[in-house]
Amino acid sequence: MLAANPNPGKVAIAPNNTIFAAVNDIQTPARPLVYRSADGGYTWVPTASLLGAAGDIIVDLEVSPNYATDNTVFVATQAPAGGPGTGIVYRSTNGGVAFSQLGVPTLAAGEVITSMSVTPNYDGVGIVAIGLANVATATNATAASNVQLWGANAILNWTNAGTGVAEDIAAVQYSPNYPIDATLLVLAAKAAGQCVLKDNVGGVWNIIAPAGVNVGGAGVLDFDGAGLAAVADLQYADIALTSDYNGTTPTLRRAYVSLVTEAGVGATTSNVYRVDNVTAGVATNPGVELADLDYAGTYGAGTLMGGLANKAAAALTVYYSTTVMTGTPVWYPATNAPTGTTIAALLPGLATTLSVYLSSAMIDMASDFATSMMVAAGTNGTDSAVAISNDAGVNWNERGLIDNGGAAITFAAGSTIEASPAYATDQTLFMISTCAGGGANDTNIWRTMDAGAHWIESALLTSLLLA
Repeated sequence: MLAANPNPGKVAIAPNNTIFAAVNDIQTPARPLVYRSADGGYTWVPTASLLGAAGDIIVDLEVSPNYATDNTVFVATQAPAGGPGTGIVYRSTNGGVAFSQLGVPTLAAGEVITSMSVTPNYDGVGIVAIGLANVATATNATAASNVQLWGANAILNWTNAGTGVAEDIAAVQYSPNYPIDATLLVLAAKAAGQCVLKDNVGGVWNIIAPAGVNVGGAGVLDFDGAGLAAVADLQYADIALTSDYNGTTPTLRRAYVSLVTEAGVGATTSNVYRVDNVTAGVATNPGVELADLDYAGTYGAGTLMGGLANKAAAALTVYYSTTVMTGTPVWYPATNAPTGTTIAALLPGLATTLSVYLSSAMIDMASDFATSMMVAAGTNGTDSAVAISNDAGVNWNERGLIDNGGAAITFAAGSTIEASPAYATDQTLFMISTCAGGGANDTNIWRTMDAGAHWIESALLTSLLLA
């Protein structure tokens, strides 16, 4: 259990299914923490290292593709106001037990780290990329340094790899075939113009569409994570690539891009877009604003998931689609959604310049998703938790890092612990709990399948019938 204010955010699943979760608290305020679970999310251990400063948040969390051998985890923290020295990248080489700072990225006044990506061949040696945006209205990040790299050309310091244009970089993502295609992708937004998906192939930046016709409409302008300007500015973006993406092969260049904008859901505003080769992005129309994306599959078949970017104090959830690569995409919300209710004080337009990072469901699909169907989600607010789905995002159960608003969990009045009719063989028990400090999901069914050693929280009381 967590205290009243901390909220799980970014999550990352290592190749051996160790789960890492960011926990942020800017209300108290306190320093952000990283927790690690080696048993599927039932028990958690916090890192021994202090990250960032009080009130900072973790904007990104990545594990090494070769975590099984190098035990490496990366964390990017950011102070919401931005500026020199406010954005830091940390690295742990002992599985998250302790972290050390990776140099000092160059941030100008108002600039923040928005995103981070690690080369897919990282094995203790490789490259870490970060994207920068300026949170000031109608002001963009510095052209020469809006993308920065650690480890490029074996230089163990941050070097500039900027796009050469003054623009905000809302997302960065290395190609899964980087050792072959040498491709880094970014989602860029300018104070005048539209969002564009760019790639850097072998050190040369390109716009992935002719005449700037790319992602979203011309009204989506620079990065404004707080929603402080009543226009259509960009608040969050993410990039998800197919496993066979290749920046040098036109028939394998397929990317999915999410935009969360002040204008809300629309065909050219907040949407999830499919970008094939150099054609304009095609809206897949989930009908809601999705922030964090992840994709498992190839160019022709796979599953795309998105965590809800919630701009109202309501329940969070996750959406998924297996038809986004077709002409008629269909999206589905989770049947049994993760718990969590957005905190009004952290909503865009009311608080921090990075509030969308704090008011969205953050997700990560396991590297063996095709067989395990495992996905992790971090949610915020009362009843927030790290939730796990083992059926490809349809049903979610909270296993740990649960925040019940500081109130104790108690039994529902008149309830008892019920045993499965086959308890002697399945060791399954059920109970109902309530929480005086709870939000929309304050009454839950709990289930254990190992005689009480581990419990899983479920938010839907109607989904269970006992014989």
